[in-house]
Amino acid sequence: MAAKLTYCFKTDNATNGLPKLMELQRMAKLTLAFTIEPSDQIAVQEQPLVLDCQVEGIQPISITWRKNGMLVAEGMDPMTLANGSLYFSHFQKQKEDGTSDEGEYGCVARNHFGLLVSRKARIQAASKWSFLPNPRDISMAMILSHPGQDMVVPKVFFHEATELSCFLF
Repeated sequence: MAAKLTYCFKTDNATNGLPKLMELQRMAKLTLAFTIEPSDQIAVQEQPLVLDCQVEGIQPISITWRKNGMLVAEGMDPMTLANGSLYFSHFQKQKEDGTSDEGEYGCVARNHFGLLVSRKARIQAASKWSFLPNPRDISMAMILSHPGQDMVVPKVFFHEATELSCFLF
C-alpha cells in the first residue's frame, strides 16, 4: 500500500490555494511504494526459486536487483520477470565457476521521480542430513540400578540399517 502524505498550508484566498492543493496531491501520487518486498527463503538445490518484488507508482518503473550489494547481471538465470520478481530456474548452492546463488538480495525500483530500495532477503540453500546406508554392527550396554532392586542390563544391537534389536538380560 502506498504511503499517504498530508500537506497543510494557509492561503489568503481559497481560489488561489486550490491549484496549489491540486499540485501537492499530484506530487504525492508520484511516490514509489512497494506492494510486495522480497523475504528470506530456504532454497532447494536445482529447483526453481522466485524472489518477489512489486511496486506501484507513476510509470515507467524499472526494477533492478542487487546481491550482496552488487548489481545482479541481467541474463537467463536469474532473470527479472515483467512483474519485477527475480526468477531462478535452477537454484545452485555451488556453480561450476565457484559462485553461489546464496546471499542477500534486494530490489531497487526507479522512476523519473525517485528511487526506492527494498529490505534485504537472505537466501540459503537447504541442507541434507547424512545417514550411513549400512552402519557397522555395534553393541551398547547401559546399567540401571535402583536401591533394593535387581540390576537390569539392557543390550542393544544394530545389525542392519532398518533393524533394531533389544534384549534384556
